Amino acid sequence: MPVWSAMARPDPNPFETFVSKLRDQLSDLSTLQTLNVTSHDSEALALFHQLHNALSLGQVSTQMNEIRDFLAGEEECLQKLKQERHALTALNSRMQFALSHLPKRLPVKECTDSPLEPSTATPNTAPAAKPSADKSAKPKVKPKVVDALALITVKEFESIPSYLRGRINYDALNEKISQFNSALEHKYKIVATNGKKLNRMQQDLYWRYREEETAETKGRPFITDDDLKEFAQWGSDPNSRRYLTIFRHCGRIQEVRTGKLVRYVMQL
Repeated sequence: MPVWSAMARPDPNPFETFVSKLRDQLSDLSTLQTLNVTSHDSEALALFHQLHNALSLGQVSTQMNEIRDFLAGEEECLQKLKQERHALTALNSRMQFALSHLPKRLPVKECTDSPLEPSTATPNTAPAAKPSADKSAKPKVKPKVVDALALITVKEFESIPSYLRGRINYDALNEKISQFNSALEHKYKIVATNGKKLNRMQQDLYWRYREEETAETKGRPFITDDDLKEFAQWGSDPNSRRYLTIFRHCGRIQEVRTGKLVRYVMQL
């Protein structure tokens, strides 16, 4: 019986099986030739004919073709597995990317009409008119009393000479700018108020402000040392004076002197 005809299912490694069988048969044939089998030994002759039939060229060719077909099928299956593996790897990468980039809060579409409940509006019923907003009504904006000094920028702060800046830091300098602006606002709020609405003390301040104005300060906001002390708790020590010198160096204010009175005029 041929070797491959007795196989009920495909051998996982048919090439090695074929080589092993062929090696065993060649070994039996070599043994027969060594023993110099005579024609009277029927068992030996039967074994010899069986080996001769098994080793016929036609059967060997058939077995080799079967091996080639098996290997070709295995190669095709291997290629398909590689393609599926590549597709699964790409899919896994996309899923991992999507998982790591999920938004914290996903948008939810609100459903206004339930599909299970019929609409209560009839075809002849007009939709309710929405109350129209009064476009002419505008929010009240508080009028600006006076312009304010701009804060010192980092570039300006770094350009201040060290002998002038001393130990003053950037935040402290801009805090003094805010205090200066607060004193300006307090002063010009009184100036802009109707005299009949001012109390006695505010009226005294009002007329003092008017007397301090000069032709050089006309139309230009200014404050004095007394205003800084009253509205910004500004001291008269040398360190407080240094802030005003820095303001003047940075082009925020200009000093206008008349006798002992010094006016710190905004540079517009």
